[in-house]
Amino acid sequence: MRLKPTPLVETSLVFSIAWLISLVLSVFATNDFNAALGMASGIAILYLMLSYTIWAVAGAIFRSKSHRIRFFVNLTITSLISIAVPIFVDAQLKSEALTRSYILMSLIYFFASGIAAGLTYFLLTRPKKQRD
Repeated sequence: MRLKPTPLVETSLVFSIAWLISLVLSVFATNDFNAALGMASGIAILYLMLSYTIWAVAGAIFRSKSHRIRFFVNLTITSLISIAVPIFVDAQLKSEALTRSYILMSLIYFFASGIAAGLTYFLLTRPKKQRD
């Protein structure tokens, strides 16, 4: 299946696939579906909503670039957010247990968003193959 590669389609695909993957990874990390659902909801609120906005703006800026460049821009934004959130949370809370929780959420967010971006940019919205 190939979808039209517009910035909002790509962003929405990455967001939705990343949330599903983060739910699955949270289940494996916590071994409790209710806790995993809470963690995946926290990831959606804290990480993915912020990412969605930045991904959409960056997608509009890099609209004319190749899908590989848009993929790496998406991955760069994901990396910066996954590093920045635990730093800001730790600076405010000063709680080791909460910091560990946010680091785990950041790791899950990073891997889920990276996999989702790969699926989106190289499988679901890949460019048409050129005929010789």
